[in-house]
Amino acid sequence: YDIEPYSPILDAVVGRAGVVFHTAKKAYTTRFIGAPFYYEQGQEIGDSSTPISAASIVSAGDNIMWVSENGWWAFNGVSVQPVDCHVWSFVKDNINNLYSRYEACLIDITVKSEMWWFYVSEDARYNDLAIVFNYRDGWWAMHKISRTCGSGSSYTTFPIMSDGEKIFLHEKGE
Repeated sequence: YDIEPYSPILDAVVGRAGVVFHTAKKAYTTRFIGAPFYYEQGQEIGDSSTPISAASIVSAGDNIMWVSENGWWAFNGVSVQPVDCHVWSFVKDNINNLYSRYEACLIDITVKSEMWWFYVSEDARYNDLAIVFNYRDGWWAMHKISRTCGSGSSYTTFPIMSDGEKIFLHEKGE
């Protein structure tokens, strides 16, 4: 494949439009062609938008979305577009970039059309702040909450999240 030389692949997510993967500087997409392991050659789809962490990218609906050092991004199967984040100035002023590279995570709660992005604040070592984006209605929210990982939900189950010590049924409050 013709991707930038000597740069490891940092993440990969499967979506409706194929697989999106990032190197240190660029985003690429590839699609499965057929058995046993045939994929089209990686196509460059953007640069300067590498996710803050390997866990800061998810497939949600028709898009693959991620959070980078310069904002939120979405790939719709054709192009990468910035997502207007109304609370990004708060994030930029309060993020610990070093620890967020290791700790930050993005969780899609499909039944609520929400993405929860957890990151490390300036004076912390572990995720203690969150930004919520409702991609159906277009609203943003900020929270002070500690979560290190999680899994979205279905129509019959609650999202499950953890702070590294305890597991929570996120929407139920347990």
